[in-house]
Amino acid sequence: MARTKEDPEWEIGFFESVLKRAPRYIDVIAILGGLYTKTGRLDGGLRMERRMVRLCPRDATAHYNLACLLALTDRRAGAMKTLRHAIELGYIDHDWRENDPDLATLHDYPEFQDMINLLKVILSSRPFIMPAVLDYDPLILAPRSFPPEFTAIQHEILALKKERNAVILAHNYQIESIQQVADYVGDSLGLSYQAQAAEADVILFCGVHFMAETAKIVNPGRTVLLPDMDAGCSLSDSCPADRLAAYKTAHPEVYVVAYIN
Repeated sequence: MARTKEDPEWEIGFFESVLKRAPRYIDVIAILGGLYTKTGRLDGGLRMERRMVRLCPRDATAHYNLACLLALTDRRAGAMKTLRHAIELGYIDHDWRENDPDLATLHDYPEFQDMINLLKVILSSRPFIMPAVLDYDPLILAPRSFPPEFTAIQHEILALKKERNAVILAHNYQIESIQQVADYVGDSLGLSYQAQAAEADVILFCGVHFMAETAKIVNPGRTVLLPDMDAGCSLSDSCPADRLAAYKTAHPEVYVVAYIN
């Protein structure tokens, strides 16, 4: 999405409205935190950074950004504690940290200088430190060597599919039991074109709202069903058509670039 320096209030209002609809939308939280801080609303920025840490407790950068806001709001003890945690999680860019103006209030802390000096020594002897992000063993699944055994409801779905001459499309993030009865599994655009090529009267799209809309656009003469009409996408919801149209009218020099997957 295009952003301009001339109208930060519009941007803040826009992203606040998105966050109300999708309160766990991490990208929007990060953008709002930056906008609040940039416009001097440090308490708002601090609120966003704390929310980010709650949602991403293992993210070293999130903890570092929170430390910066705590320092900017003169919460120096909390800033030092959070900064130490960011380092424990793998944030080791001591050059930036030593010169970051957001941390200026910590520079007279002996503990802060000790931390910088220790990191310099560690990095000089160890050129790379693996961030402590993966604290679990990955789950490895072997390929299936036998066909699945369908449940009663899966058999019922397959029978109804045959009766209605339907094709079932499942996005690749759907659970296994749904993918097992699907005719095609893939991304949204690929599934829409699979539906166009299939000889079916009904398209059952197991995905979110805009995916079913895309399927209808490329298959105008067929019935498209969406099992859950409330299945939304926070990324799609972040750009309402009416607000985008109003923004383009107010800023005709801005180019809008959109993508589809």
